[in-house]
Amino acid sequence: MSVNAACGKLKRASRDLLIRWRETELHWRDDNTRQFSEKVLQPLFAQVRKTEMLMAQMDVFLRKIRHDVI
Repeated sequence: MSVNAACGKLKRASRDLLIRWRETELHWRDDNTRQFSEKVLQPLFAQVRKTEMLMAQMDVFLRKIRHDVI
């Protein structure tokens, strides 16, 4: 699997999780919801965004290596 394809899978999984979480929030609104969002999901989504940026940089780097080697 290419880095670009893996990044696409990560984006889709993150988007799907966010959609499901928003659906859950419609029915579950209490301190536990807020705490879970703040302590688990917000840091997770922030890390996913960083990872996506790094994967994009890695893809560019690997393409350059392949180009230089060939």
